[in-house]
Amino acid sequence: MIIDTIMCDYGGVVADHYSEPYLSQLATELGTDRRGARDLVSERAPHGIAYRLDQIGKTEFWAAVRKLSPRKSFDDDVVQELWARTYIPNAAVLSLLHHVHSFHGVNIGIVMNEDRGRYEFILREFPTEMQPFIMVPSFEVGFVKPDPPMYDVVLERCGRTHRPDRVLYVDDRKTHVDPAIARGMQGHVHLNAGELANFIETLTLVAA
Repeated sequence: MIIDTIMCDYGGVVADHYSEPYLSQLATELGTDRRGARDLVSERAPHGIAYRLDQIGKTEFWAAVRKLSPRKSFDDDVVQELWARTYIPNAAVLSLLHHVHSFHGVNIGIVMNEDRGRYEFILREFPTEMQPFIMVPSFEVGFVKPDPPMYDVVLERCGRTHRPDRVLYVDDRKTHVDPAIARGMQGHVHLNAGELANFIETLTLVAA
């Protein structure tokens, strides 16, 4: 399998998601438990999808959460930052990706179902870690995974519409990997950094 581009999911691959202590702190602010907090900000909720597609702003999003939350009084800026901090870049995965890029010349990218606020937080807090990656955030392109058009945008962004088979898409959800395979990409369901490193060793990596 010849690969010149690796595109990865953010939360669950490049970053560990729903990390502590921030998830518990978010849950406390919202007056719920950890599972409840995750459900309130989930991309499966209508307001969650709309926020990640940039169809509503931060104020509208947290107003929708407030209507569903046990606690009605909280600071939008505080909960927004706590939510952003629940995603912590995985040092081992990042080290692997930077090595593959610098040593083999392989393009590296991140595909994310992210709202504008969390994306800006990522770029502000982790600028070195995110370089020199191709970034494909949902709020910017108008699609979310696993919608098939999102994967068309991924191929356009990495310049591989004509050779999708040279792109490896990595995600911790099989339901998000399958549409990439349907678009002609290679797919891999992520488990952990060590397993990903072992899988990448089986590939023929070439410069993009």
